[in-house]
Formats: sequence, structure tokens, C-alpha cells
Amino acid sequence: ADVTDLESLHRLRIRYKTIRYLLELLENDISLSLHRETLKQWQDTLGDVQDFLVMARLAKELELPTTLRQDLLRRADEQARYCVAQRDILAHFLRSIDDQVRALI
Repeated sequence: ADVTDLESLHRLRIRYKTIRYLLELLENDISLSLHRETLKQWQDTLGDVQDFLVMARLAKELELPTTLRQDLLRRADEQARYCVAQRDILAHFLRSIDDQVRALI
């Protein structure tokens, strides 16, 4: 995901949600509760990006002060940049989950 491609970050959040649900189904077979919680945290962070963008659009539509809209956009950008900066850690985490799930198959 690219910080400038916020739609990509939103799709990534939806994929995390799917993976988290899969882990819940497999929880009896593997001890993945820590992974599930970490995925939930990533999903929440990505959700914050989307929420700030929606709030910024709403602020514009309601003609609220420009400073409020700019602040919301800044906060979305900060969260997106955090996600992108952490992508190597996240990739390692997802590989770990993948390895554990594949070991079950």
C-alpha cells in the first residue's frame, strides 16, 4: 500500500478483517490469539485513516471551518504514513501467520 493511495489502504484494511476472521475459525487448531489481536490493531489503524477522510469530506460538505477539514486530512495522512512506515514489520507478521496456516493444510 502507498500512502498516496488511500483507497489501497482501505482495501488492505478489508483484507486484514478477512484474515482476522479466518484466524478466528482456526483458533481451535492453532494458538493465534496474539496474531488476531495484532491484526485487529492494524485494522483499527487503517480504519482511522478512512474515518478521518470521511469526516474531512463531511466537514467540507457541511461547510465547516477549513482548519477542521485540514486537521482531519492531516490526521489521516499521519496514520497512513505510519502504516506505510511499518510495512516491513507487517509483511513479516503476515508471513508468520501464513506459515502457521499452511502447516495445518
